[in-house]
Amino acid sequence: PAMFLTCQVPGITIATDIIAGFPGETDEDFAETVRLVNDYKFPSLFINQFYARPGTPAALMPRVPAAIAKQRTRELSALFRSYSPYDDRVSDMATVCVCVC
Repeated sequence: PAMFLTCQVPGITIATDIIAGFPGETDEDFAETVRLVNDYKFPSLFINQFYARPGTPAALMPRVPAAIAKQRTRELSALFRSYSPYDDRVSDMATVCVCVC
């Protein structure tokens, strides 16, 4: 889907949120998430560890150990910091509308 959008809408920015350590997340699930981030190189990526909100179904699910969730958060954050998504836009010119109220 992201590739379709980037072809149809040049210059589009696709952002996403990732919850590391969501209950039931397997090593394979996490590896797939890493592949997705590596493939798409989201320019805007919000990474958080799972937090069980009382009263939600997820709060009752078996948890991923905190140390693993923390490590996964670190790994995703390092991957995000490893690329520069806007390097191809350096020196681009844009028209900007400024409204003063």
